[in-house]
Amino acid sequence: MRAVQFIQKQGNDLAKHTAAALLGVTDGEHAADAVRALQCTDGGFSATGCDPSVLAETRRALGVLDDLGIRDGDLLQAVCAHLARLQRDDGRWGCGSEDDEDLFETGMILTHLAKTTSARIDMLEAAADFLSGLWSPDRVQGFEWRPLMAYAGTFSNLSHERSDEILQWCGRELERGFRAGRFDGVQTVRLLSWCDAPQLPGGRLEPAELLKSIFEGQAEDGGWLEPGEASIINRVGHTLAALVGLRRLE
Repeated sequence: MRAVQFIQKQGNDLAKHTAAALLGVTDGEHAADAVRALQCTDGGFSATGCDPSVLAETRRALGVLDDLGIRDGDLLQAVCAHLARLQRDDGRWGCGSEDDEDLFETGMILTHLAKTTSARIDMLEAAADFLSGLWSPDRVQGFEWRPLMAYAGTFSNLSHERSDEILQWCGRELERGFRAGRFDGVQTVRLLSWCDAPQLPGGRLEPAELLKSIFEGQAEDGGWLEPGEASIINRVGHTLAALVGLRRLE
């Protein structure tokens, strides 16, 4: 498979182990060990495995574990304890300003934590209340990818009194973005995979059209995103997301 050859050539050890697990060549524990090697003493993660941990890197590590279907164990227990210490009084994760970055980090961390067996319910509910308090439809309109990911992922995986309302808007905007060519097939299936749902309310996207879009986006070297239009790190990440999508749609 050309995608695997691309990741073997361009990816780091974690990317290589993740690709092998996604394709069923190895089990997820090999990739989990690669994630564990980057874990800091406080339970979070950095890009190098050295303290101090970084919130965005911790969120990315959670995303890898989510893709691999790893939802419990000592590794995640340490991450949840770390994030419980970092959570602010208003439920958010981030620097404490009401900007899109805090909204994104909080939503994506919550997307992943809501699927684990290790996160405390009060921690999850506080983060969901923070996001719902900032909600308005214009948060996800105008092809705003990061808020769309944060809200769709959170309210697909956690029951909340505003879940139905929010997901109806997210589903419409996801379909609108895909049909307008603003979200490609990989992005679209990436969101659905982290929502753990084949569709979102309010949207109608057929698996066949998503699969076609994913294949059409593959570059000649086997990766996704064209060379010169994105960094190698982004291309490797998009290629791994494509593998997740292909496995989900097969």
